[in-house]
Amino acid sequence: MKNANVLKVLAAGFVLMLASSSPAPAADLAVPDNVTFETGLEFSSPDGQHLQLNLARPKTGNGPFPAVVCIHGGGFRAGTREGHNALCVKLAQRGFVAVTVTYRLAPKYQFPAAVHDVKAAVRWLRANAPKYRVDPERIGATGDSAGAHLALFLGVTGGVKQFEGDGGSVEASSRVRCVVSIYGPSDFTKSYGKSVDAAQVLPLFLGGNLEEARQRHIEASPLYWVTPEAAPALCIHGTDDKYVAHEQAVWMVERLKSCGPEAELLTLEGAGHGFKGADAQKAEAALMAFFERHLKNDPVRPPTPLFNGKDLTGWVQVLDSKWVVENGALVARQDPKGRRDGESWLVTERDFTDFVLTLKFRVTPGGNSGVFLRDPIPRAERLQAADGGKPPWDAGFEANINATEPNYPTGSIWQIAKGPPGLERPGEWNEMQVKVLGNRVRVWVNGKLAVDATQNRSARGAIGLQRHGTAQYRDKVVEFKDIVIQELN
Repeated sequence: MKNANVLKVLAAGFVLMLASSSPAPAADLAVPDNVTFETGLEFSSPDGQHLQLNLARPKTGNGPFPAVVCIHGGGFRAGTREGHNALCVKLAQRGFVAVTVTYRLAPKYQFPAAVHDVKAAVRWLRANAPKYRVDPERIGATGDSAGAHLALFLGVTGGVKQFEGDGGSVEASSRVRCVVSIYGPSDFTKSYGKSVDAAQVLPLFLGGNLEEARQRHIEASPLYWVTPEAAPALCIHGTDDKYVAHEQAVWMVERLKSCGPEAELLTLEGAGHGFKGADAQKAEAALMAFFERHLKNDPVRPPTPLFNGKDLTGWVQVLDSKWVVENGALVARQDPKGRRDGESWLVTERDFTDFVLTLKFRVTPGGNSGVFLRDPIPRAERLQAADGGKPPWDAGFEANINATEPNYPTGSIWQIAKGPPGLERPGEWNEMQVKVLGNRVRVWVNGKLAVDATQNRSARGAIGLQRHGTAQYRDKVVEFKDIVIQELN
C-alpha cells in the first residue's frame, strides 16, 4: 500500500495548473507513510479572516529541516492553497518542511493585503520552528503566477517595514533565504498589452489601471524593490506565456544580477502559462535542485547532545556551587560559602566555532542565569585561578537568562544587544536556540527572535552554563536539559 500511495503523489507531480483549475481536495491527497500532513493550521486572522495553511513534513528525523512556503496562483482573485498540497508532500519526501498558504484575495482585499498575509505565514513558520523541527534560518518561498509575484516580493522586501502588516507572529522575521518563481510578473507597469488579462486583473488588485494608479503599480512590482540584500532567485518561464510575458522573468533576473544577488533563468521554449509533460518535469527538477543547493548547503554536522541526561560527562565545573543531575536535568543551587558569592560555571570540555545550540531551561522566578558562548579561556587555566579567571561573559559572550533584568532580559546578549522583555515564562521550562556564525549571533526564546547581533570578542571557545552568585539569588534554582548542538563548520 505504501508504494501505491507514493505513486499517486508522484503522479500528481509538478503540473502547475492555470488559475482557473480546480485542485483536488486535501481529503483526496494520497500521503506516503514517511510524511506527516496537517491541514487547517491558522497562522493569522486579519479582518477576522482566519487564514490557514497546510503543512507537510518528514515523519522521521530530528531536524532542524529547511522549509519552503508555497503560494498559489489565481490572478490575485482566485485559487486555493490546496493547489500546492502535492508539491508540499513531494518537498517533505526530500527532507523539507513545506507549507501551502491562504491569502486574502482581490477585489475585496487589494495590495498589499496579500503581501502582508504571506509575510505573516513566513513569520508563523519561523516562530513555530521548534514545534515543527524547522531551521528558522533556512526558509525559502515559491509560487506560480500571482503566487510567484508574492514569493518574489518576499525575496526583495525582507527588511521593508511597510509591507510587514500586523498579523501573525509579529516578533519574527519575514525574510526568506531564496525564491523560485514560476512564471511570475515582476513589473506591473509593463504588463498591459503583453498579457491577455492584465487589464482585468490588475485594476482589481491595485485599485485602478496604470493611468489611475501608476504609483501603486510601481510599489507592487518586485523589480523596483531589488537591492543587494535581496534573496537569490530562480525564475522559470515559458516563451509562449500569454498571461505573463517571458520578458518579465528576464528583467527580474537581470536586475538581481546587477545588484549582486544570485539569479538564474530557466527558459522553456514554447511553454505557456501552466507547465505540463516534459516542461513540468524540467521545472520540478530545477526547483528541487535550487532549494537543495540554497537551503541544504550549510556544511553542518548531525545534531549532537552535549548533556547525556545522566551525569556531567563532557563538562567541567568551575568554582564551588555544585551541579548535579536530577530527573534528567542539570541542576545548580548556590553554595553561600563559595567563591564569587556562590557563583559557579559549568563549561564544555570541547571548544566550538560556528553552531546552532538548542536547550531548555527553568529558573526560579526572580533568578539569574545565562549561557556562555565561545569562552576562549582554557579549562585548566580556569580551574587554577583562585576566582575562576576572567568571567566567561567578558572573555566570550553570554545569552542572558533573567526575566526581571530591565536592560538585558532573557535572550539578550549581555552588554552587546538588548532583546525584548517578556519572552521567558518564569518558573516554567523554556526553549532557547542560539545560532553563532562568524561574528553574527542570533538568539530565539520560545520560538521568538530575541536578538540578531554582531560580536567581536571571541572566534572559538567553550559553551557554558551559569549559576549566579550574590545573596539575592541564594534561593533560586537553575535547571537545564535537552542540550543539543549542531556544528556548522
